[in-house]
Amino acid sequence: AVSRKAQVVTTCVDLDRFTQSALPRLPLRVLLAGTLNSYYDVPAMLDLVAELRRRGSVEFIVASLGETDWEDELAGVEAQRLEATPSEMVDLISSCHVGLSVCRDDAGVSLSAAMPTKIGEFLASGRPVVVNPGLIDASGLVEGHRCGVVFGQLAHSEVDEVGDKLES
Repeated sequence: AVSRKAQVVTTCVDLDRFTQSALPRLPLRVLLAGTLNSYYDVPAMLDLVAELRRRGSVEFIVASLGETDWEDELAGVEAQRLEATPSEMVDLISSCHVGLSVCRDDAGVSLSAAMPTKIGEFLASGRPVVVNPGLIDASGLVEGHRCGVVFGQLAHSEVDEVGDKLES
């Protein structure tokens, strides 16, 4: 049977390309990269960006191919929209301070074992990442190793608390 021969690789990151680097100078640069589909909780991420902007200057960068369903909302918060090739992602991530990967907590059971590749790329680059509690593997990793923040409808954290955690 195929199942005995198959292996599941939840995420793969080329650690020769994505390496730790020093954080860039301020202003704070927040990156939302990769596919931006209906699984993502864009309103929650925009709330977090608004909270961070309440605290200081923030550049919000959205690197996603093509248009999304949230173009009006992204324009409304003055997101810098760009497209980046896979080879350009190394430099883009290292030019930022924090990555976002907050999926909708009601997106279904398929996300309970999901691990978007962008999470591994952020972490391999030494950047904290914000994930939702429904990404069970990712949220456990982030909380257990204090390498980011868990945020979303089920996280029981207010947006100001998440801002405090990111600052620390």
